[in-house]
Amino acid sequence: MIIMGFLNVLLSLQYDLDVTPVVMYIFGVILFVHSSVDTWYKWGVIGLVIAAGILFKVYQLDPVFSYWYKQILFNGTIAVAVIFMLTHRIKSKPS
Repeated sequence: MIIMGFLNVLLSLQYDLDVTPVVMYIFGVILFVHSSVDTWYKWGVIGLVIAAGILFKVYQLDPVFSYWYKQILFNGTIAVAVIFMLTHRIKSKPS
């Protein structure tokens, strides 16, 4: 879900964005964070993602807000993926 929503956001950087890819992306991020993060800030991240989705729905008609929302969503996803890959070690299975 996160990949499908992210690709739709990526392809819509030049034109208007519908709410469906944003909902897919938000649900994908929530599922990813819920299943892979075990620290205390998991629920804070989920709350921020839900708040970002509500902000997008409220200010969807403003083209300037929509543009910056897409830019932050796009660049933030890339930054978080890079940080997650660099900071989390692969757990080895015991023999």
